[in-house]
Amino acid sequence: MTNNMTNPNKKRTVSLAVLAGVVIVLGTAGCNARHHTGEQVSHGEAFIADGTPRSVDKFVNTQIASGARSDATLQPCHFDGNQLNSLGREKLRAMLKDDDAVEPLTVYVNTPGTGEAKARREAVNTFLLDEGLLASQIQVKEGANPGSVSPAAKGLKAFAITDGQGAGVVGAPTPVSSPAPGSGSPK
Repeated sequence: MTNNMTNPNKKRTVSLAVLAGVVIVLGTAGCNARHHTGEQVSHGEAFIADGTPRSVDKFVNTQIASGARSDATLQPCHFDGNQLNSLGREKLRAMLKDDDAVEPLTVYVNTPGTGEAKARREAVNTFLLDEGLLASQIQVKEGANPGSVSPAAKGLKAFAITDGQGAGVVGAPTPVSSPAPGSGSPK
């Protein structure tokens, strides 16, 4: 009886050993065949060359242009004296790259309380003319862009609703009043 039990075990062990040997031979032969033919194998080590446009770059540049055009306001940090600095020139170039039509391109120069406002508006106008716009396509205004600001009340109301504390929201918890700032906490 012992011979009958060892015989199937021996057959199974020999079969597994032969199978493992075949796998090893085929595996190493397959790898060696690629290297001997001079074929290069890429395992994800290829890097895109510097300066090659990537899809994420296109997305980022589109967002930059859209944001610059939506804001459309040059602040004192965009100027060195009465002249545009590199930051101001870059913002104007970004505004020009936006896909909105130039009918006209309105730029706000927000330099309150300075006597440099007129000279700065002229610097912006000159730069945009040099970039290829026509005088009829440019409108430079003093102050901040009124379209880029909004009352906080509307946003706070929307925030309360999304936070589940707005009036009329089913299942919203009742807001808990808190002491006014500086009044101390109840003891």
